[in-house]
Amino acid sequence: MLADFYPRTLERGDKNKKCEGRAFYMNMRTPISYYGGKQNLLRELLPLFPKHIQYVEPFTGGGAVFFAKGKSKNEVINDLDGRLTNFYRVCQTKYDELAEMIKGTAHSEVEHKRSSEILKSETGTDVELAWALWVQTNMSFGHKIYGGFAFSERGQGKTTANKRDAFTLKYTERLRNVEIFQRDAVDLIKIKDSENTFFYCDPPYVSSYCGHYDGYTKDNFIEILETLKKIKGKFLLSSYPEPDLMVYRTNLGWNYKDIKQVLQVTGKREKTIYKTECLTWNYNNEPTLFDL
Repeated sequence: MLADFYPRTLERGDKNKKCEGRAFYMNMRTPISYYGGKQNLLRELLPLFPKHIQYVEPFTGGGAVFFAKGKSKNEVINDLDGRLTNFYRVCQTKYDELAEMIKGTAHSEVEHKRSSEILKSETGTDVELAWALWVQTNMSFGHKIYGGFAFSERGQGKTTANKRDAFTLKYTERLRNVEIFQRDAVDLIKIKDSENTFFYCDPPYVSSYCGHYDGYTKDNFIEILETLKKIKGKFLLSSYPEPDLMVYRTNLGWNYKDIKQVLQVTGKREKTIYKTECLTWNYNNEPTLFDL
């Protein structure tokens, strides 16, 4: 039902929830688990979203934030990776064909290998390529495209049954009126900028492994900062604590919040490695999230 897509307000005093008193959409997950996704930051990100009419994601990636937020009047998603834009386009216009393929897919090393071959050769139909991306992001170690086949080594079966069951009409409904672009992020920001536009920007993190965005450089990141400095609209940027970002924050008076998170636990002594997620925005905080 379309009503399922709208955010609800959490009651104050609900000890199991955060963001009390704010509209907070939390019932929809992305259908493709994607390297670098922001699933773990949603409770920090969504309460910071300002009122807006047009919502734009220049770096949509796996769409964790897009699918988690409530609907905006106008919505735009964008990614230079054609495998991703094809997936969203197929979800939007050919859901039945894609759903039939997904529902008939076992958690199988054979299927995983076949999906890798389809993506690499780019010889399949648009629906087959979308299916192959779904398999790769849901059946690979670390959700990395072309990663190894994910399985359990401790006697517990690993399965994508829940992911298959979760792939329902809600995704085609969610994408129904969304504009899908495949172009440079800076170019998109420039053509979509307006006083009523809100940009959520999650560019590749240049000081770490960029995953599928290998080749994204410090110069690219500075170009994004320069572009955001000049826009009429509002933006929220997520990144690591890059030195260049700190300079822009100071010089332009941008608001920010830095969040320390566990990156991984390694070794027999379980050494904990942390990372710092930096959220930066150019507007005053508001009590509501979405102008729906």
